[in-house]
Amino acid sequence: MAPSPFRSAAVVCGIVTASLGVGLLTPVTATAATAAASPSPTASASAGEASTNEYPEFVDIPIDASLTQIELLQDWSMPYAARVFAGYSNGDDIWLMLGDTVVDRSNWGAAFFISVPDALKDQNLEIVRIHTAEDGTRTRSDRMPMPRGITVDGLQRKNHFDPGVTQLAGSATAGATVVATDSESGDELFTTKVSTNRSGTGTWSADAELSDREHKITLTQTTLEGRTNQLRDIRFTPGEADAPDAPTLQTTERRLDGDFVLSGQFDAATDSIIVEDEAGEKIVTAALTSNGYVANIPQDRLGTTVHVVALSDNGTPSLRTAAALEQVDTDASIAAPTLRDVKVYPDGRVQVIGEREDSAGVWILDGDRVVRGIERQEGWSYTIPANETDKQLDIVNLSMEGRRFDAV
Repeated sequence: MAPSPFRSAAVVCGIVTASLGVGLLTPVTATAATAAASPSPTASASAGEASTNEYPEFVDIPIDASLTQIELLQDWSMPYAARVFAGYSNGDDIWLMLGDTVVDRSNWGAAFFISVPDALKDQNLEIVRIHTAEDGTRTRSDRMPMPRGITVDGLQRKNHFDPGVTQLAGSATAGATVVATDSESGDELFTTKVSTNRSGTGTWSADAELSDREHKITLTQTTLEGRTNQLRDIRFTPGEADAPDAPTLQTTERRLDGDFVLSGQFDAATDSIIVEDEAGEKIVTAALTSNGYVANIPQDRLGTTVHVVALSDNGTPSLRTAAALEQVDTDASIAAPTLRDVKVYPDGRVQVIGEREDSAGVWILDGDRVVRGIERQEGWSYTIPANETDKQLDIVNLSMEGRRFDAV
């Protein structure tokens, strides 16, 4: 298990020596050393760190100028969904790179298929072909830059418009040509050029003539190098837009049980509020009160960014309000917990007993996951089930600022 940045007191169950005749034991090692804080991981950072550790040798693989780049057949994404790359690899490994970090890899034989997380789909991505010779020697092609993903300003799940001319704008690969087509009729709605920019991402805008019916639009960009990329399934519905204002986010807190609580305000046009993940899948429905909304998010979303969305009575969504779910800060000035006793039972359970101390509470952590939250009263104890005694659990004291836990 990866070390936790919040490790203050460690209980390593496998190093305890028990005396069943007395029922009380002394740990061979019971540390209470405060570790330096490290930043909370995000979903993309976690993926990047795992890939970097798994493929640290990328920079040492020599480039073979005779190794041609792969044939890319598909490059497309959908609003609030992952970006997909597919093509022919001739049996070689295909690595998707973000800088020198391997984001993903694929080897299905002759073909390859890579799905890019929504959080990374508009990043500066590159594809590299890795060839392994019969003697095990590896070489690679040069990097093949992927077009920047197409974005549309103010894009929602269902976009309302007044029939007639509707202006669209967004970003794409600098210098590319963007063509909009009606997915059902195949009619071209507009063609426009993307502005040039040293950063590689330019802007575009165009007018589309939309009739009095629902439209499903596909945007296709063609870069100066001839590569194409699509944004599919953009839906436009005729009618007056009645989307509520985006909810505000006032607090993001972590509860004693480890779950998160989001709270904020909403406007009068809001009928309900949901919380979505990056891909737009609903996680929970928030409770609405006269003081605002409250949403409880399971702690397995730790390290990700979720989005709060207001819905009108006919289901029209607002723009999304992002909320990063991060671990509370580590504060070295908070005293580490002190263990008083450790007991091992004949059935394999291990009970740890703590001293009474001045703190807002105690967390028992398995990595960053809260196994148990304990309100501090006269003292505390926690019994580790027999089937979990091969883990290293961390014990930390909590401090409270006002009504929320603010540090460990």
